[in-house]
Amino acid sequence: MIIDAPFTLGVVDNEDTGTQELHLSFTEQIRAESPQHRGKIFTQYVPKLQDDINNLEEDSPDRTGMMTMQQISTELLPHIIADELPLLDTIVIEIAQD
Repeated sequence: MIIDAPFTLGVVDNEDTGTQELHLSFTEQIRAESPQHRGKIFTQYVPKLQDDINNLEEDSPDRTGMMTMQQISTELLPHIIADELPLLDTIVIEIAQD
C-alpha cells in the first residue's frame, strides 16, 4: 500500500506495556508549509483518501490500513486547521485489542 500522505505511520511493539502503537510523524514538506496551507492540504487529503478507499475491493488488504489512516486524518483535521499541534513531535496512538 503506497499512500501519498502528509505524514508517515509506523507500527511499534511497546515491550513495556505489551501493546502495539502507531507512531505518526509529519513530513518535512507539511512542516515547511504555512499553517493556513497545511489546513488546506489536510482538507483536500481526507476526501481523496476516502475516494481511494471507495475504489478498492471490499476484501482488499489495503482497505483496513487506509481506513485507519482516514480515521486518524479526520480526527487531526480540526487541530491542523487550528494550528494546535506541534508538528515536530511524534504522535503516539496505542492500538487497543478488543
